[in-house]
Amino acid sequence: MNRAVKIRNVFQELHGVVGAKSTSFEILQCANALVEMFSDDEKACGKFDLRTGGLPFENWSLDAAYADGGWRILEYEMGVGTDFNEEEWGGECPHMPQETIKVENL
Repeated sequence: MNRAVKIRNVFQELHGVVGAKSTSFEILQCANALVEMFSDDEKACGKFDLRTGGLPFENWSLDAAYADGGWRILEYEMGVGTDFNEEEWGGECPHMPQETIKVENL
């Protein structure tokens, strides 16, 4: 169905519902706006794109994952499986030494 036929059909539906409450010109503008809003035409809806898919981070190649110096991997590892609350781990980090490290001793 071409655009003109769509606008005409929407106009007829709107005119039947609205009737004399609005002018025919206003109803035609609304019909045009509705057809444009729900159009598949890329010009009408701009650059909107629903992108789905993509390669999960776990499946990236090593060179792509380390391209930023490893920061993305660090961010990913810090966010995966480390949701401890203070009651579970007692306020101590199991990966860090418990004693104070002095710089002079290094």
